Amino acid sequence: MKSVAILTMVYDDDIYLKIWLSYWEKFVPRSNLYVLIHADYGHYEQMASDCNTIRIARPPMHAGSEVSRWKMLSSLASGLTLMFDRVIYTDVDEIIALDPKHGNNPIDYILGPVDKRDSHGALIVIQAGICDGDQLGTRPDVGRGMGVP
Repeated sequence: MKSVAILTMVYDDDIYLKIWLSYWEKFVPRSNLYVLIHADYGHYEQMASDCNTIRIARPPMHAGSEVSRWKMLSSLASGLTLMFDRVIYTDVDEIIALDPKHGNNPIDYILGPVDKRDSHGALIVIQAGICDGDQLGTRPDVGRGMGVP
């Protein structure tokens, strides 16, 4: 059976982590969720109980901070592909929603055989705070959406 790991990173984001966990545990067991924590470790480990949690130090910000962060996330996600068929990373304030025309389970869609010629716009990234909707991200972030025309 094909499997998916889903990865995020959290720092002072209680509300978003709660939403992120609640959303993804509908589709995969918590054992497939990976939460990188770099603040208030015990609190976030409790929130993410039964998930894989990884404590990391929050390094001081510098000119290359984002590049370093993405290199680390890329390396971790690449390593997880040795154990999972697919690995998804989203920031804790983002979820990936499936266009209802293509079903209601983004994991089935991602793992299933998809004719890419007919799937344009099927997956949409919803990001809180930057989207066209309210602060909880109930409307798609069209500007950065995956496959959004």
